[in-house]
Formats: sequence, structure tokens, C-alpha cells
Amino acid sequence: MNDFRVAAGSGKRRLLNHREPDENLPLSNAGKSESVPETSPECDFRDDVLQHGQAEDALRNSDALYSTFFETTQSIVLILTSDARIIACSSAAEKLLGCNKEQIIGKSYVDLFVPKKDQTKSRKAILNILKGRDCRNVETEVLVRNSVIRTILWNATRLPGRATRPHGIIAFGQDITERKRMENELLRAQKLEAVGILAGGLAHDFNNLIAAILGNISLVKAGLNPEEKNCIRLIRAEQSCLQARELTNRLITFSDGGKPRRHITSLTSFLQKMVFFTPQSASVLCRYRLPKNLYSVRIDENQIQQVFLHLLRNAEEAMPDGGEIVIEAENFCAASDLPPGLKKGRYVRCSVRDHGKGIAPEFQSRIFEPYYTSKPKGAEKGSGLSLAICYSIIRKHGGTITFSSESGQGTMFSFYLPAVPEDSATVATGRPSLQTMKERILLMDDEEAVRNITSQLLTHLGYEVELAGNGEEAITRFGQAESAGRPFSQVMLDLTIRGGMGGFKTLQKLREINPEVRAIIVSGYTNDPIVEFFDEHGFNASLTKPFTIKQLQTALANSGA
Repeated sequence: MNDFRVAAGSGKRRLLNHREPDENLPLSNAGKSESVPETSPECDFRDDVLQHGQAEDALRNSDALYSTFFETTQSIVLILTSDARIIACSSAAEKLLGCNKEQIIGKSYVDLFVPKKDQTKSRKAILNILKGRDCRNVETEVLVRNSVIRTILWNATRLPGRATRPHGIIAFGQDITERKRMENELLRAQKLEAVGILAGGLAHDFNNLIAAILGNISLVKAGLNPEEKNCIRLIRAEQSCLQARELTNRLITFSDGGKPRRHITSLTSFLQKMVFFTPQSASVLCRYRLPKNLYSVRIDENQIQQVFLHLLRNAEEAMPDGGEIVIEAENFCAASDLPPGLKKGRYVRCSVRDHGKGIAPEFQSRIFEPYYTSKPKGAEKGSGLSLAICYSIIRKHGGTITFSSESGQGTMFSFYLPAVPEDSATVATGRPSLQTMKERILLMDDEEAVRNITSQLLTHLGYEVELAGNGEEAITRFGQAESAGRPFSQVMLDLTIRGGMGGFKTLQKLREINPEVRAIIVSGYTNDPIVEFFDEHGFNASLTKPFTIKQLQTALANSGA
């Protein structure tokens, strides 16, 4: 006989006794329904059996759902006890942290994965969550495999407790390291742009002032015996002016006008020249590792030389007790796992590696910011510009610069320069020879002090000079000279004239009078595109203020060549 429990129409439970048909019993008695009291022991037992089976099914389904979620979710999920021990984690968390479950279950999350400087703050945050204050969109740094720092965006809440179990925490995290890197790159670019706007205006005015000082020094020095004390003093003053010019040139690097004037260059030959600029200290040894088959690159040699000089100086300062600096280069084909800011293609990777004290982790995120430094402030150290200049120069060359550093082990800076196509890799050679020219010069500049001292320098070099304060006056004097049959062989035009026509437009008007006129563009904006790419704008040479008498002579020779 089999018993089945069914619900009757009245809502009461009944037992249905099912018997196989028996020929000795009346057919009407087979399958007879018997009413069972609702609270009978037999009914309660069967209820318990049914509920237990349902609970087991629910538990199995819950375990399967839990396992599926933790294995497939892309989120970093951690379940912690009230004392921050890990009791469960998702596969994504294992991948990020670089550990499997067996290595971290039961261990303290704070001790294992939170940098020491943040551990106290992290424990306070956990206590706040246990008190019912949920954590929403909080960014923290997490120490993962190989001591790499990742930035995680956390959302966490308290788990409900039971009588025998205290509250726990479930935390959901998202790795936003790359997003933060991109945000920092944008912020860094905006800071450099702001510095550039400021630098461009200051440098022009500052260079005009230095030009007048330097010109007078050069003129007075030319008439003195080099052995005289006054001449020695003037040489020192001249050197100070040149250092001031170097400072403005550094600032100009950040401005829109700081575009590199690039030529195709054999990087192997270029790096071999850098031997002469390596540290001369007896306690510092420099080693070069340069293959012969490096790709050619299109660079501004002066700017890339600046990059090397800054990196070499930093490497030397990182090893006050001496050590080894390694300079190396190699061809690099970027296809996947690209350094930040690089596109796919061919590059040359140059590296400068020291074995010094390394860069402290708390400084690493800001080392490319202008005016940020961990060194003492001073003229030689701590300007906070060197690495920012390197960053700006390499970015303007279409490359990127990266670094790796470990405390006590040293630092390596690497920068990537785009290689030129193989069919374009013809290295430019040769420069105009220096020659002396004694002819008529038209000089246009809106600064009277600069105009006067430059005129005196030109006269000292043997030229006949006429002066103009703006473009309109220069056009008039040029036309009069052409009509009188006494044309100017060369014109020197200031790029920027306050309230008047500048050098570029003035040259266009002069060429309408005489298409063959030779012209030099002069500017305090040392890296303005017209100055940097003067030949593309119709000029024959460029000269940046302030300048020495030798630099003036060279510009005249190049223009007249």
C-alpha cells in the first residue's frame, strides 16, 4: 500500500491509501480516502521531511549561484570578517592580487594588500563600515604582486550578523589604474600648457632686456685686452647673461612655440657624441650599450641633448657616493602592451639607468610635474623643471617617456622616439660656412635699447646700418633704398612688434618690392615656429635674443650664403 498526501477541497490534508486491486475486496473500497487530523504526529513528520528536502535543494542552488557569481564576475569582490580577515574572494580579485584563494583565505587584507602608509586609515574605514556607514566610491591604493601599486574604486557594506557570528563586510572593487593614469596625463598636459602660456610672454620681454645687456658687454669686451681684470669681469657677466638665457629657453620648452626643429639623424652617431657630456666625476662610471643598426630618427638634436643632460645629471645626483650609469638604446616595435602615449609602430628606445637610492613611492606620481621637486631649492638643484622639460620635449617629438624605480636599487628612465620610414632615412649633413660680409643692413626692432646695441654691434662688424621701429617704417626705408639704387643686402626683422606689423608680414611686403631680399628673423620667443622653421616661412636665417656678437655674425653669414 502506498500513502499520498493530497489537499482536499475543504483545505484539509487527507491521506490517500492506494492499494492494488484485490479480487477479495469490493471495488468501492480500493483507493479509499481517510481523513487525517491536521496535527497528527504522522502528518508533522512528513511535513518536516518535505521542508528538509526543500531546504537542501535551496542550499544547493544557493551554493551553485554563489560559485557561479564569484567565478564569472569581472568585479573585485572580497568578503571580510569583522577583523578584516579574507573569507571569500572572486576570481577577478585573485587575478588582480596575484594570489590564489588558498594563499589569502584567513589572512588579513590590511596586512597583505594595503601599503603601510595607508593601513591605519584603512582599519578606521573598516570600523566605520561595521558601524553601518557604507563605503561609496572610495579610491584606495592596493599593493599587488611584485609590489605594484594599483588604484581601486571601492563600494562596501556591512553584512547582517547572527547571534553566534559578528558582522562582516562585502566589498566590490573596480581597477581604475589606467583611468587614473589617463586623467593624470591630461592634468599634466594642462599644467604644462599653463606654464607655457606664462613662459611665452615672460621669455620675450626678459630676453629683450638680456639682449641689451649682453650686447653692451660684447661690445665693450671686444675693445679690451683679454688679460685685463675688467675684461675678466665682463666675461663673468656675459656668462651670467647666457645662463639667464638658458633659463628662459627652458621655460619656452613648455610653450606652444617650443616645437622642435627636427632633422633626420643617425641616433648611433648622436649618442656617441654624448660621451663628451657624461659626468666627469671619478666616482661615477658611464657605460654605453649601443647597437650599430639603430633606426634613424627625426629629432631636434639640441632638445634631445637637453633630455640626456637632465637625465645624466639626475642619475649622478642619485649616487652621491658614486656608482655606475648605463646608457643604452635599442630598436623597439610597438604592437601590444604599449607604453602610455605610444601608437603602434617603430621606435628607438633610449634608457639611462643608475644604481642609486631610487625614487620614493610617494614622489613617483608627480615627478614630471613642473616645479615639483624633492631636492633642496637652489640654482643648481631643485628647480623642479628638468624632468618636466624632458617630458615636454619627448612628447613634442611624438614619443613618450617612462620610468621604473625601486627604493635602494636605482632608477631607469626610458624614452621612445619614432623611427623614420626606411625610404626616408637620409641623414642631413653640412652647414653654411662662416663668412664676413660688409654690406648695408636694415634693422627693425620696436625696443629702442635692443635696436641701438644691435646697431652698434653691426657697425663694429663693418656693416652700414639703417634702423626702423616697426614694419611700416621698414617698408618705407626699404623702398626708398631700392629707388635710390642703394639696396639693402640683408634685413633683420623682429618677429613681434607691439601695436604694429611684425617681421613675417613685413617680409611679405618687402618681397613684393624685391623678391631676392635676404632676411633674418629675430625674436625673444626662442622656439617660435617661425624662428624654428624659418626657411619654411621665407627667411634665410634666424637669431634668438639675447645673442652674442659671434652668434650675430654667424646668422649674417648663414643668411648671406
